[in-house]
Amino acid sequence: MPKKQEKRGEIDKEAVISLTKKFVKINTSNPPGNEWRLAELIAGLLRQIGFKVELVEFASGRPNVVASLGSGKKTLILSGHMDTVPVGSGWKYDPFSGTVKDGKIFGRGATDMKGALVSMIEAVASLRREGWKPNGCLKLIFTVNEEMGDNEEIGMRALLKKMKGNKDSLVIIGDTTNFDIVVTEKGILWLELVSYGKEAHASMPWTGVNALENLIKVLYHIQNLKIEGNNKLLGKSTIAVTMLNAGIKTNVIPEVARAHLDIRLIPEEKREAVIDMIREIINRLSEEDRNINVKVNELLYYPPVEPKFEGDVAQKLKEIIEGTLKRKVSIVGEHGATGAGYFIKAGFPTIVFGPGKPENCHIKDEYIEISDLLNAAKIYREFILSYLS
Repeated sequence: MPKKQEKRGEIDKEAVISLTKKFVKINTSNPPGNEWRLAELIAGLLRQIGFKVELVEFASGRPNVVASLGSGKKTLILSGHMDTVPVGSGWKYDPFSGTVKDGKIFGRGATDMKGALVSMIEAVASLRREGWKPNGCLKLIFTVNEEMGDNEEIGMRALLKKMKGNKDSLVIIGDTTNFDIVVTEKGILWLELVSYGKEAHASMPWTGVNALENLIKVLYHIQNLKIEGNNKLLGKSTIAVTMLNAGIKTNVIPEVARAHLDIRLIPEEKREAVIDMIREIINRLSEEDRNINVKVNELLYYPPVEPKFEGDVAQKLKEIIEGTLKRKVSIVGEHGATGAGYFIKAGFPTIVFGPGKPENCHIKDEYIEISDLLNAAKIYREFILSYLS
């Protein structure tokens, strides 16, 4: 390849830094989201390099970006989310400044996951500067509302109701993995337990029914619940009590108490079976004590992800990553969740791979290393070439 042509195909470091700063400066904290400014910026960038772009909106001011280049049955989708978690307090750097220091870009969403979006965009931009066209269809799908699980179905879940994959398609979700390749992940099941009692003066507790005390009894048994399944990459399912709320005043017996459970399920476990186990505990305890009245509400469910690939896709990606980084990476399971299960349910073989360290997500002074952004762009670029050339 002539020297000029090689130069055109290089990853543009200054463009990556500048674009990451621009993305971070746009506040897409969720709630409320307000992803429209970022979506319009991305749409404009992709149109400039030849993509057909749609802004698909299921809620006002919250458009999803769906961009495509080329056509054909063989399809590669690069996907990520535009929203971030809220800022919180205690930041050293302005969370919407995109401060650059010591080879890092600081700001909310730098790691999770605006940096990865920039790496994907620069990867395809570098190819388009060479005049490259895909042998098949390349799609970029950037969604809203991921940080809320898209329970309202205005982002990925809504889009996937209109999409259908096949064995000739592949999805790469650019979530933060520190360049490891995630081929399976635990599902998320969020439950609310609501305990009902009878209000009374705290000086005469026998005249009431303490909803909080009864809920604590139930939670004690749930915490000791043994879920027997085991997965070679993910280990066991887990249950964590993460929120507890009750009472209106110190001297009032609480009439209602609520607890939230965060349950992470391996693919071998069915959500219905786990919910039934929890209900059996409640039923047994209420038979022993008729004052115990606890209801179970399902708040959110992300299905676990099982690896479903045709050929050696993950291994090919592994070779590209290791060749770029000059170090070993692993094919792993993920204890969190990325929404890959919804793509798989829609028929798309899906893997998760992206830059940044998972421990930098959702923290004050979140940052991503510039070198990680550049390496991710190179890797996405090489994988696109290997898959669609």
